[in-house]
Amino acid sequence: MAADKTATDARLQLKAPVASAASDVCKAYAWDERRRNCILCLSNPAISVGLVVALLVISTVALRMFFVAASEFRIGFVISAVVFCGRLLTRPGLGQRPSVSNRSLKRPLPTEADAQVLLAQFLDIVDCCSSVHLGQPAVPTHGLNVNCVIDEPGRSVWMASSQDSPLVFICAQNELRTNAPAELILNAIYNPDERLRWDGSSLYAFEVLTQPIVESGGARHDMIYCGIPLPPGLPNRDLVQERFLIRLPGDGYAILMHAASEASSAALGKSPSRGIVRATTHLSGYLIQPQLGGGTLVTALSQMDAGGKLPYWLQRMATKLSKRRPLEWAQRLETYCNSIDAASRV
Repeated sequence: MAADKTATDARLQLKAPVASAASDVCKAYAWDERRRNCILCLSNPAISVGLVVALLVISTVALRMFFVAASEFRIGFVISAVVFCGRLLTRPGLGQRPSVSNRSLKRPLPTEADAQVLLAQFLDIVDCCSSVHLGQPAVPTHGLNVNCVIDEPGRSVWMASSQDSPLVFICAQNELRTNAPAELILNAIYNPDERLRWDGSSLYAFEVLTQPIVESGGARHDMIYCGIPLPPGLPNRDLVQERFLIRLPGDGYAILMHAASEASSAALGKSPSRGIVRATTHLSGYLIQPQLGGGTLVTALSQMDAGGKLPYWLQRMATKLSKRRPLEWAQRLETYCNSIDAASRV
């Protein structure tokens, strides 16, 4: 018995190194097979050329984005540290409320845009966008290439571009589920104090600069200043805009905005300041339209040049990546209006 056991142990000891060696041989064979396949692929001229072209394209795009980031982010040891720390201490939302100016309003300036022309352009773009649905290819309509990027019950977002401008329009329609009157929603958007109570993440400053005047066509006109916060490391943007408030036929309101000229900005004491990049609004605004079945349809439209050294292709990319922001903005507006309406009914 002892002899049998000894023989068995010897056989087991012999099998272990044999099995290990066989495993090593299989692994080496598999590695050689993979290496041989790779060599065969690389020996194919089409695959080799494709890999070289792909590497060149990726390298070019990476270098281009690096240089854009280097100029826009102002990379530097001391400057970046000072800018970053200063912004963290002064940005709204970190124990500090967004700025609302309480200084006296300046006398009205002559209007630089025609309110009715802006309204016609606004309505034309909205009509073009609302006729396009999700899944359709970009549809050329009235000189615009329109693409629906979000189509959900009660809310939609479109991107529109034209051959005349490298900038993209972003248009969004949201049905607010609220019993609040249109005037309450209008005040939440139009009034700086009310706006910054619920929209401080979009604006760090909102000032009315001039006394309002009513034009012969019925539009209410004034000038406003807005500050837009950007992530730390990027210079904030600001805007000086003409603003028009128009009562729509039937029911509802339109708020229309257009960039003020450099002369008007200087006359109002709002020339571009160091450390903040002046953006340009070509056309933006809101439609506030009560619906017969209840609720209110809010349409937002914006075409803005962020300025600075951001190339247009990067601005278009940023706009596409932030396509859900108008829906988040409308949700904050709906929540705020419902809270104010509920408090007024108590």
